[in-house]
Amino acid sequence: MIMKIKVKQIHPNVQRFDFITKGDWIDLHAVEEVEGTAPQAGVQYKDGDERFRDVTFDYKLIPLGFAMKLPDGFEAILAPRSSSFKNFGIVFSNSFGVIDSKIF
Repeated sequence: MIMKIKVKQIHPNVQRFDFITKGDWIDLHAVEEVEGTAPQAGVQYKDGDERFRDVTFDYKLIPLGFAMKLPDGFEAILAPRSSSFKNFGIVFSNSFGVIDSKIF
């Protein structure tokens, strides 16, 4: 079964989708360069017998630059590649995303 999905470019730097030759996945790319900072540890303090340190983490939204319209009853799943940490040194805190066919 062949299904056509409408895809709209919403950023001028969107790359063509790279279809993976084995399977049904598509590689997506960020449309902007995103830089983050390493976690920063604050001053250590003691509360009774326990020691604590405030740590702040940087976070960034990574734009993909496109929108899609799916047929009713279908969804698209966004997931990071297993090599993202090895290649880019980043860990995705919310590593699963869904594009639903309904507009809220």
